[in-house]
Amino acid sequence: MKKLIIIIYLFQINSILKSQPSDAQWYIWKGMYGENSVLNHNLLLNNGPFSINNVQHSGPNIAVNGGVSLDTKNDVFIIYSDGSYYNSRNILISDPCNLNYNCIHTLQNQGYIIPVTKSVSYMYFSNIYEDDDPPGNVSISQPPTSNLIPYNLNIFYPETISISSNHSVVKGKDYTLIIPKLAFNNCNPNGTLRIGIKFPSNLFTYDTLLNPIPGASIEFISPDLLILNNPSDFNYLNFNTPVNSDYLSNTCYIAVGCYTNNQSIDTPLINKKYITESIDTAHDPNFIMVSCIEEIKPWYWMKKKVIIKYHIEFENDGLAAAKNCKLEFTLPTTVDSNSLNINYWYYGGVQGCNLGENNNGRINLRMSNSSNGTYTFNFNELSNSIYELKGIISPVPKRKAYIDFCVKLNSTEDFTYCDLKPTNCSTTFGTTQYPIDRFIDRDTSNRKWPNRKIKRISKKNCCLSCSSSIFLPPTTNSNSRN
Repeated sequence: MKKLIIIIYLFQINSILKSQPSDAQWYIWKGMYGENSVLNHNLLLNNGPFSINNVQHSGPNIAVNGGVSLDTKNDVFIIYSDGSYYNSRNILISDPCNLNYNCIHTLQNQGYIIPVTKSVSYMYFSNIYEDDDPPGNVSISQPPTSNLIPYNLNIFYPETISISSNHSVVKGKDYTLIIPKLAFNNCNPNGTLRIGIKFPSNLFTYDTLLNPIPGASIEFISPDLLILNNPSDFNYLNFNTPVNSDYLSNTCYIAVGCYTNNQSIDTPLINKKYITESIDTAHDPNFIMVSCIEEIKPWYWMKKKVIIKYHIEFENDGLAAAKNCKLEFTLPTTVDSNSLNINYWYYGGVQGCNLGENNNGRINLRMSNSSNGTYTFNFNELSNSIYELKGIISPVPKRKAYIDFCVKLNSTEDFTYCDLKPTNCSTTFGTTQYPIDRFIDRDTSNRKWPNRKIKRISKKNCCLSCSSSIFLPPTTNSNSRN
């Protein structure tokens, strides 16, 4: 009897856990939202407009209060209570803060007002192609916050015969597959419609069926094959992509078709449709960037010297505080790895310009390097106290860390086109290592926006000493708590 009670109790706990999403960018879940975005959905969303606060508007070269200009894009995915949806993924949303609204970007007007004509069950907000809008900053409020820009939901062409999704695949984030019933109605017109979904099981973990209208159900055939029974007009299968997935390719394929019991074929699906997705780190707050390049020629008879400035940044977007943080990377062979000079470092509110400098014993930054250009920075090594990077419910400055450093380009290289991408870049929290795959070369054609191909150019004062310009990054969310 005691074992039965324990089993029922564990089942109840699992049901409670499943009632909340695993991804903090689900800002509305089952018609509920929270005072902050950290999986705290406890307030009922009324059938009226609401605002998404503290998000940077989309567009090319958008800057806030003199900060770094970035190419940004935001995507809104909404599932309504009647089973329909809105998905802006394939719609280019331009910057709404323009002359029509007579506004400029400030920390006070960053956000959107979302019009509501029918009840909202779920909303996922993607902050992609940018370095801002971490989930711990973004919040939902109703009635809407004043002085924000209205978001246009009118331009929408729903996919009725094709499968689609809310965004590209990013390890560590949820991925929602949208399956319209109409695309498979000819499979079994006189019987029960069963739709099969074949996916890479080492990349996706099935989470839940998000259909607001009950009736559809999921059946597990094998680790990489699900069956959707009695589908609704639109069906939303939510998957999680574990951050430690061993899936190596940068693309993935998902097959959706009519399920058949014919076991003589490898995949018992007919009339298949496919969706191909890129796998990227665009949502990842961790990145490495070429900040600027300076070409120096002191005297006309002296050979030019080129200095490259790098910025490597990482952030704790987990719920728990992180200890014993370490940063590791390998410089490209195009630079002189022995010339590395630290320009500035920041770690959860503590900052400095040099290794091992005195800051009340909180951080004792240590560096080691090898002959192949691999560098390791330990933020807590030999420190009198272990200073933590706070979790996602804390303000950005408490959970962010970065290092700025300069290196000399090899004299045989041309800085306008040579390879400057470091490799093997990772950050370690405690004993867990996370890769930093995202590389930003701001003056090249790697931008996500079209027709913005800019060659690298030399910029003066690229590697000034930081001692005269130390500053603390601003907090963009006054409602966040430590």
